[in-house]
Amino acid sequence: MPSTALAPRYDLHRNPPYQINYRSKRAGKHITATKRRVTFQFGFSSAEAIASGETEANCRGEEHEIVLIWSHVSGKRELFMDGKPIHASKAARGNTKFQYTWGIGSHVLKIIA
Repeated sequence: MPSTALAPRYDLHRNPPYQINYRSKRAGKHITATKRRVTFQFGFSSAEAIASGETEANCRGEEHEIVLIWSHVSGKRELFMDGKPIHASKAARGNTKFQYTWGIGSHVLKIIA
């Protein structure tokens, strides 16, 4: 069996991810419908806590927050993870689709909006 130091931090069968919160709100300064702020909070459960028989909140592990701020008027899009910017771009006016993929450690995350 591999050493825990070499084992990945996340394994779907040993410590599945979990959702903490999701929120989407209008965030335009003057006209609220022109900008959207979407927040998603999730975590990777603790494999050690699960292996020792813990359940529910006692198994919470590494947690993260993703925030997408998207202006529908200017097309400006900003993506933050744990308060740090990870992506910024500007699309044509009226563009209604956004997709971005990035990694954290051995994990690959993808946002589609």
